[in-house]
Amino acid sequence: MYDIEKEYRERFNANKKMHYEIKDLKMQVLEAEKELASMKFRLICLYHQIDWMVQQISSQSDDLFISPDSPDLPDFL
Repeated sequence: MYDIEKEYRERFNANKKMHYEIKDLKMQVLEAEKELASMKFRLICLYHQIDWMVQQISSQSDDLFISPDSPDLPDFL
């Protein structure tokens, strides 16, 4: 009977330890998911900022570009 009780306590303690390890791992996964969501948000914001900057540069370069066939071509060219 003593062996059965000892084995039961050992299994009970091992189970309890695994329960806390699993709980800790779940918390780590939640933290990692939060960090990934934050990184994704920052990446999307950065993408939109770059897109806006490219549009601004594109619209400015259209103003600066003079076609060789343009009637507004300066005389010295």
